[in-house]
Amino acid sequence: DVSDDDDDDEDDNSDANASDDEEAHDKDDVANGIRGEKLKPRKKLPPLLLPLTEIKSPRLDWLGTSFGITNQLFKFWKRGGMHMLYLRQTKNDLTGEHSAILIRALPKRTGYDDAWLPAFVADSRRRIISLLAGPFAGMEVKVITAILDDFDAMNSSSKIESEEVSKAIDTRSGSSSDTITLGELNHFLTPHDLKRLELYGRNLCDHHLVTDLLPQVAQLYFTSRFGKG
Repeated sequence: DVSDDDDDDEDDNSDANASDDEEAHDKDDVANGIRGEKLKPRKKLPPLLLPLTEIKSPRLDWLGTSFGITNQLFKFWKRGGMHMLYLRQTKNDLTGEHSAILIRALPKRTGYDDAWLPAFVADSRRRIISLLAGPFAGMEVKVITAILDDFDAMNSSSKIESEEVSKAIDTRSGSSSDTITLGELNHFLTPHDLKRLELYGRNLCDHHLVTDLLPQVAQLYFTSRFGKG
């Protein structure tokens, strides 16, 4: 019995010591934490705002914007020199619009570095045109036409700059913007397909005879592979 009483006393002492340690630890936390902080005015704090004349301007390579695409918004940002790099395939659940990302290069440099933005635009053009009969089939014709016109303008301006830049764009984008050759055309259209197109062009057959060829012809046309003529 005496031994049991001693064990009970030791347990009580251990519990008391543990409780004291926890209270001391809690007090330390309060003293060192936010609850123990004494609020008072501080001196020599750095300013929250500085005049722009005192800040060194960062080097900017590009400016970007993202929005739910509409004809009016796209024309607004296009006037600011922005070019489309991305168009989301699914509509926004709230607005019912396709999200778009547009980029403007700053500043424009010479040589190979000039090719990075047109190369991305060329790749975006190829991918978006391929999806016109799928996820983008329900978009307004005016919006799609404005996007394709912008793609064509970017492609034409990049060709005017220099041959080196034009080659760099083709290399980086992985696609060619030159006029298609007969050998390449055979990968898209067979001689029989070309004969059907010829008959339709001469009003000798109904449009249903060439409906299956429209996706290939449209892609070649809107990627400027037919050349100017």
